[in-house]
Amino acid sequence: IDTLSQIIQQLCSDLPKSSYGIIGVGVAIHGSIYKNKITFVPYSDMDEIELQEKLSSHTHLPVFLINEANASALGEYTFTSNSESLISISIQDGIGAGIIEKGILYSGKNGNAGEIGHTTLYPDGRLCPCGNHGCLEQYASTTILYKEISKLKEVEYCDLHQVINYWHNDEEVIQLLKNNAKLISIGVNNIVSMYDPETVVINNELYREIPDLINVIEKHLTSRNNRNVFIKNTSLEDKTTLYGCLSLVIRQFLKLNKIKFNTNIFLT
Repeated sequence: IDTLSQIIQQLCSDLPKSSYGIIGVGVAIHGSIYKNKITFVPYSDMDEIELQEKLSSHTHLPVFLINEANASALGEYTFTSNSESLISISIQDGIGAGIIEKGILYSGKNGNAGEIGHTTLYPDGRLCPCGNHGCLEQYASTTILYKEISKLKEVEYCDLHQVINYWHNDEEVIQLLKNNAKLISIGVNNIVSMYDPETVVINNELYREIPDLINVIEKHLTSRNNRNVFIKNTSLEDKTTLYGCLSLVIRQFLKLNKIKFNTNIFLT
């Protein structure tokens, strides 16, 4: 709380004067959010913290929490996409999907919509912190992928640059990466079959650096339901959640459920 408050205060002090000043703070969380409260975070105990309440009292600003994948979807819709229905899939420690339908963010009754990382890939598979067995993110998240590559190459740790190098000259790692894309395609197929979006955006630094992996995903999308879906990498690079939080705060301030801006204004 102290660290976040200091960062926010420093940012506020650096900003020029404007008509309305600071209209709010958006915070993206790798977990489930319901009514501005963290209800579940698989890999930390942040759900034990009243983050919105404490951060708001420290900064004296309106604070809005949002699931990270939902923020990514808002960023894509508001600033980059012509689609009125899209799904943004974030692949990191976990795997989540933000769902936009007719310009409106769909988060479900309890804020858990789009949790494709917790859909079952292998029945009776690895135990997941959510309580299920065989969840997609236990086999296809970036964290799991990097662990598999480290084990294969017998190194303690590998990072993005090492994986990119392996992609160009190591057949075993290439196969691991292609298998990761195949597993991701299963999640894509499942959520496309349920929501029938126009566009699916992949939000992951490895897939941005190796765009050929998008082609591998498309190769495995053989269902008739996937024929008219456009699969692409994000064009917001590593700023999808940043733009999504911006969209969230503006929506809250203007009391609108749907906004879209000219991308040339913001992304030049």
